[in-house]
Amino acid sequence: RVSFFAMTGDQGSYADYAVVSASAAIPLPDSIDDEQGATALVNPLTVELFLHECEKGNHKALVHNAAASALGQQLLAAATKKGIKVINLVRRAENVSTLKKQGAEYVVDTTVDGWEDEFRALSETVKPSVFFDPVGGSAGSKIIQLLPDGSTTFLYGALGDAPSYTVGFNELVVQKKFVSGLWVTLELKNPETAKKLIANAIANLSAKVYQTTIYKK
Repeated sequence: RVSFFAMTGDQGSYADYAVVSASAAIPLPDSIDDEQGATALVNPLTVELFLHECEKGNHKALVHNAAASALGQQLLAAATKKGIKVINLVRRAENVSTLKKQGAEYVVDTTVDGWEDEFRALSETVKPSVFFDPVGGSAGSKIIQLLPDGSTTFLYGALGDAPSYTVGFNELVVQKKFVSGLWVTLELKNPETAKKLIANAIANLSAKVYQTTIYKK
């Protein structure tokens, strides 16, 4: 059994049959079932990339937007395991409860009045130095404004109301904040990085650190 990338054709990995190169097929150990194996090369690899960036940048605390997503829940589990603190940003009260039940210490609902003050207070205590954002737009721009000086933002999606940030002179020059894109497919082109991310993802899937809820089979 393998988990694989299939980027060609109209159906990709949704097809009944697919031909892929050996390098795009990752063997699955018996400890990973078919359902979890089918998720192995998307969210788990992205989370591993985030952890890789935390290691490179010596980041001890992070901020994650849309944190109640399947990816967000996996990031919470993996980061906590590595001792990295996570400020989780959500947009629904029920998502606060969901993440708290999973052990999240810091969850901010950005639809609640005064959430900016709550975030600032947490930032002073937790001292996050990196922000992983799948949203962008005005929501992401607001978070960048609130982040501590010298922080790094990685945009890895475009779920927001605009395809770009509105970030000005003050954030980039005076506060020395850094903004970059981050895309796991591009990072996997580096053989050493790919080997590390895949090995760690498979290990965490085997240990059930990464678990995706399957709603329909």
